[in-house]
Amino acid sequence: MSKAHVRFLVPLEHWPSDVDPRNPIYSWSGNRFGKFNWIVQTFQRLSHAGYPCEITHDLTEEGIVIAHRDVIPVNYCPGPNQLLVCVVADRPRLPYPQFSILQNPEQAHHWSKTMVCSVDRRILGSESHSYMRYWPQPDLIHRDISRGDLFNHVAFFGLGRNLHPGLVAPSFFNAVHSLGMKWSVVEEKNIGMIILM
Repeated sequence: MSKAHVRFLVPLEHWPSDVDPRNPIYSWSGNRFGKFNWIVQTFQRLSHAGYPCEITHDLTEEGIVIAHRDVIPVNYCPGPNQLLVCVVADRPRLPYPQFSILQNPEQAHHWSKTMVCSVDRRILGSESHSYMRYWPQPDLIHRDISRGDLFNHVAFFGLGRNLHPGLVAPSFFNAVHSLGMKWSVVEEKNIGMIILM
């Protein structure tokens, strides 16, 4: 019996201009978002493990289609030969995907208590969602073991606009600085650290 074929959906309009869709080698960039980042990283991990999967740009493909919440229209209903898996991220639940992947354990705990999940458990005998943590940030360099316990730089890799306001306040910067550390936000892979003041 062969394994089911899995397709990871990234519509072409969400495909970054600096990545070849025929050879999606992933590396981090602040210009990429969850609708690309998580989907392509998961595809690569399964593909490198020898699991039969592929990238698709068409939501109506048959079989198992895994897609980010942002690329699935609210009213899209999967076809009879499609199992739609929605990576919800921090968005509201969609009504029609047959399975949802949640990346926040509190969200998964909350969903388990809803009426929808109660009905799923009675009909399906299991949950229609599962918690799966985010992948580690790509392209990070392993810590030099010779540094021991030395800790002198705190950095956020991502978009500065996603930071809690308290982490961009001068009081936070001053508190980190008073401990002898640097605080940085890294939005672009190739431009180095951006020191917030």
